[in-house]
Amino acid sequence: MTIATGTVGVLVVLAIAGLVYRDASRIGVGRPAAWAALVCVTTGGALVGFLAVPTVPVPGLLAVAIAGPLLYLFERDDARHGDEPADPHTLADAPTRRSGPAPGANESGTGTDGNSRVGGNDDSRVGGNDDSGVDGSGTDREGNAGGRNG
Repeated sequence: MTIATGTVGVLVVLAIAGLVYRDASRIGVGRPAAWAALVCVTTGGALVGFLAVPTVPVPGLLAVAIAGPLLYLFERDDARHGDEPADPHTLADAPTRRSGPAPGANESGTGTDGNSRVGGNDDSRVGGNDDSGVDGSGTDREGNAGGRNG
């Protein structure tokens, strides 16, 4: 069983290293062979520890096994996104939206009711005391019914 497990383990380690090399070459990560070697050494080392030392703690093996792939993924992310500042309003791979206010904001970008403070006045309430021209009766100062858009 140890020979079969070792053979399958070596094939898995080589496959993971090959995928890292292929991905690093495709994305443009510097030195893809070095990253593939790092992944091969860490995952291979964990495999050797698993096969050679039966009393080795599994959490330690897992930490060694994922160290190389995890470091590669960090480098891959840095190579893809570079040193550009992070946009706090978008996800990493989401398309950027550069025009218009944020969702839920009006044209001034302050909020849905035009006020930047929480609980701002809204002219949809009766007797609203904002400066929109609606007197709370459903008509504006010129006598048009329907409030803002009417």
